[in-house]
Amino acid sequence: GEASRAADPARAAARRARAAAVAADDLAALIYTSGATGAPKGAMITHRALAANAASAAAVLGVGAEDRALSFLPFSHAAERMFGQGTRLVAGMATALVEDPAGLFAVCADFAPTVVGGLPRIFERVYERTEVARRTGGDPRAALAELLGPRVRLAPSGGAPLPSSVAEALGA
Repeated sequence: GEASRAADPARAAARRARAAAVAADDLAALIYTSGATGAPKGAMITHRALAANAASAAAVLGVGAEDRALSFLPFSHAAERMFGQGTRLVAGMATALVEDPAGLFAVCADFAPTVVGGLPRIFERVYERTEVARRTGGDPRAALAELLGPRVRLAPSGGAPLPSSVAEALGA
């Protein structure tokens, strides 16, 4: 079975040898673009670039092993590969894999991440829910915690512009 293959000393030695043979400027990933700014193409990402981007993002965001994050974009997505997966590995963050993005908020409530990064549409939905709470006399902070979990301290948005009104309202 899988456990016996993982424990096989010959396979483990072969994996270690392959890992030791990897150089910083070797190809780590091909990330395909949609062609939004030209013809679609595969961007060749080296291990050095992946590691440098991840270390930079971890330092700028101030994330570490005490943080908890989510992974819900496909690993073929540049942001998920370059900043999500790599940053979480470099920082040593515990990560919940969200199999179905429609269940993102349920996973947030259960896993209680400290970092929830995502596309603007996610934060627009959160904003809409907090505004409904505000209009109906509810607590917008409770609505925020219900959607993103009780421990969120950082919620970076990327991939497209986040309306400043949404960012300011959620930041408040």
